[in-house]
Amino acid sequence: MKRILIADDDSHIRLLVRTTLEGPDCEVLEASNGRAARELASKEMPDLVILDWMMPNEKGVDVLRALREDRETSGLTSDHAHGAIG
Repeated sequence: MKRILIADDDSHIRLLVRTTLEGPDCEVLEASNGRAARELASKEMPDLVILDWMMPNEKGVDVLRALREDRETSGLTSDHAHGAIG
């Protein structure tokens, strides 16, 4: 089973992404801020991390940088987003 971590401070965005991706072959993990995303990524080692660029505590770019610098998480695949819907 693939695991995807969604990190976004907007619960509506997390719900939209979760609803789109979750299924029998995919488990979706959620974090509502950068610090929680980094901790969850280190603990759960997801197959993909999707980061909002602007989040409280740590911005997505800071989380990405920290994950890449950490030997344990440097191989994680990540993507980021910035912008508004609607």
